[in-house]
Amino acid sequence: MTYRIREIATRIVDLPIRREHRIGVSTMRRQSSVIVQVFTEDGPTGLGEGVVPGGGPAWGGESVDSIKVTIDRHLAPALIGVPLTGANEAAALMRRVSTGNHFAKAAVEMALWDIAGKAAGLPVHELLGGRRRESVDVLWSVGANVEDPAGELAEFAGAGHRSVKFMMGGRSPRADVERVRTALHELPTGLTVVVDASGRWDEPAARRLLPVLAEAGVDIAEQLVPAWNLDAMARLTGLTRVWTMADEAVRSASDALRVALAHSADIIALKVPKLGGIAAARDVAAVTRAAGLRCYAGGTMETSIGTSAAVQLFSTLPELAGCDLIGPLMLADDVVTRPLEVRDGALTVPQGAGLGVELDEDKIRDYVRE
Repeated sequence: MTYRIREIATRIVDLPIRREHRIGVSTMRRQSSVIVQVFTEDGPTGLGEGVVPGGGPAWGGESVDSIKVTIDRHLAPALIGVPLTGANEAAALMRRVSTGNHFAKAAVEMALWDIAGKAAGLPVHELLGGRRRESVDVLWSVGANVEDPAGELAEFAGAGHRSVKFMMGGRSPRADVERVRTALHELPTGLTVVVDASGRWDEPAARRLLPVLAEAGVDIAEQLVPAWNLDAMARLTGLTRVWTMADEAVRSASDALRVALAHSADIIALKVPKLGGIAAARDVAAVTRAAGLRCYAGGTMETSIGTSAAVQLFSTLPELAGCDLIGPLMLADDVVTRPLEVRDGALTVPQGAGLGVELDEDKIRDYVRE
């Protein structure tokens, strides 16, 4: 299939969330996203989303503002009017005009996968080789600012979630650990427990406190130390029974290879926006699995647009160490006509053509940033 793009439209929306959510030292009070529409000449329109946690540059280096500018001024002019055979060719053109800017590129690329699926009358996961599961289990993430983490986590465990996650990094490492230990004493057994310091700890603290977390019942420790410190990550990997996970340390397939060669993690977190799109995330998954490591289905609190793009890919992978696509749970509203839902702790993979979601213009008008 060859098509031409007529227009790429971008709008920033500011969506309410169910409660404040602290990640490291940043507190999210809303979630902002760039909603992308790619209009083709005489063909389908594709939907995409540019999203980073909280909408600002603190986590990934890009913000919704920079994503919109990058698309409007650089990516769109490189693509409009060019005969394209699909998302792969478009991704190559975007790389020529922009180094990095993974979140912006991912937003456009997922819209092109949406177009391809709609043109073929198939969900995106069929274009990726077909799903291996009808749904993906999703954990519940408790922010570092929640006063009663045990109570909140028990509520979600009772609703069918089999995995829980503690965000850390907003206080001293020892205070983080005591908070986790206290909460785990009150939670039911049998849960998979993840902690995430977002790279805020140093190695001495991590070496002292990781055994304490292991004894408390933690199963996975995500990015305890800064992303650049692969040597420290390697020394922590295998130190206890806790699996270590690399997130911020992996932004490309090359990064995944470096982590694998250095034995710096047991698990690699895949995030479609962080890695630059569905195809790039699939490449990282291939490197991860070839190295004998586990894949983790990461999220950035996406709307149903970005959530669908991610779960389309994740449903095709043979095994996942966990999934935190919490957007459908955390967002108090959405921008599509039929938002995705998590029921009994599981997110069902959409079956409609493309991403399987449709934009709700009334919702866009309610939340668009003027």
